[in-house]
Amino acid sequence: MLIKYLSVYLTSMIKFVFAPPLAFASGVDFAITILLTVSGMMTTVIIFTLIGERLREKLLKRFYSLKGTTNNEKVLKIWKRYGVFGVSFLTPILFSPPGGSIILTTFGADKRRIIIFMLISAIFWSFTLSYLVYFLGYKFT
Repeated sequence: MLIKYLSVYLTSMIKFVFAPPLAFASGVDFAITILLTVSGMMTTVIIFTLIGERLREKLLKRFYSLKGTTNNEKVLKIWKRYGVFGVSFLTPILFSPPGGSIILTTFGADKRRIIIFMLISAIFWSFTLSYLVYFLGYKFT
């Protein structure tokens, strides 16, 4: 049982969107899935947010050296239009927890805002994706 929980937790740290289906396939309870996925994502967010300042210089150099690439232009558009909330909201499904945290840190977002908005996003997407997999997924199996 511990291995199932740990695998869901670790998966949500790296690629959040895969964690609810993994939990469902492993037989993890719906409520536990939400707890594990939110905890996993927030662990990554907190780690990358706290160590992010050290990496900021390196990332800025790399980010600006890739200026003009399609992915960077999309991220820049999202940042300019929606800010911390937009990047946070899209992180679980589009960027992954490390990616979203690095993006926000690179743009110099306030640590507290990163953590708050990422938590809101994690809760929303955890519930939404878990609901889709657990309750609507039964109809397709």
